[in-house]
Amino acid sequence: MSTPAPGLAIGKPSLIAQGKWRGAGFFSATQDIRQGATWTIQRDVDTVIVHLGGPIRRLETELDGCGAIADPPMAGDVWIVPAGQRYVSIASGGLVHYAELHLDRSAITSIAGRPVPRRPLRPRAGCYDSFLHGAAVRLEQLARRAGDIHVLSAESLSQAVLFDFYCRYEGAPATPPSARKIRFSASERHATENYIRERLASPLRLDDLAAHVQMTPHEFLIAFRAAFGTTPAQYIIEQRLRRARWLLESSSRTVADIAFETGFASHAHLSSTFRRRLGITPQRFRRKGPAGASSNMPISG
Repeated sequence: MSTPAPGLAIGKPSLIAQGKWRGAGFFSATQDIRQGATWTIQRDVDTVIVHLGGPIRRLETELDGCGAIADPPMAGDVWIVPAGQRYVSIASGGLVHYAELHLDRSAITSIAGRPVPRRPLRPRAGCYDSFLHGAAVRLEQLARRAGDIHVLSAESLSQAVLFDFYCRYEGAPATPPSARKIRFSASERHATENYIRERLASPLRLDDLAAHVQMTPHEFLIAFRAAFGTTPAQYIIEQRLRRARWLLESSSRTVADIAFETGFASHAHLSSTFRRRLGITPQRFRRKGPAGASSNMPISG
């Protein structure tokens, strides 16, 4: 997001903590966006934005190669901006708390002591990552404290973040040459997002999704992966889990009701998928919040 500056005025970021370690830079801030805010990023290192809390009711993002999220961001959602790419967001809401990690991929080779192959890094918008969420919270705590033990702990954690990030997010498959011309237009991508969002509670079939944008199923699969970096099936699961997380946090509905409202066959189906992807049951997530989840959710792409 925008470079933070101390201050409490509406629209001005207020710096909480910052740090610089080998291969990784960090800052966290709060910002009152009741009157709106525009965030712009274009750096020569990879950037990760972590939403730590606070209401964002409107978010329009321009980030090449990925679909925008339709629901309000929640704590633990991350945005990934590869080096050299441009990110612009227009947002409004309340007092938000966020962090940025600036990761230098070239540092991995010097830390590892040997060449490490570089693979493609795709942009992401609003994907949930409990490990990066927890790491950002802890780095904020450590960066605000003096003493050798805290410095060493921050350095150790920042290197763990560096290696874990590229291990999990690098390596998106290249698009076959024959498929490169099959792409969603902006309106087709938006129509696909809306179609899925409005029907999360119902069975979603590939033929129906493809017909909605007047494509064959084969064309739709190619265009969908190019736009979202994952398959329709995985995207739908992630959106259903996202909606379930939102309802667990913001409502008193039973887990069974939430399961049916988000397209799962039963309480047990939601619970097993939730536990497999997030490493925690829906009941425990409701009690402990996003920080209680583990980093078991697989990264698609």
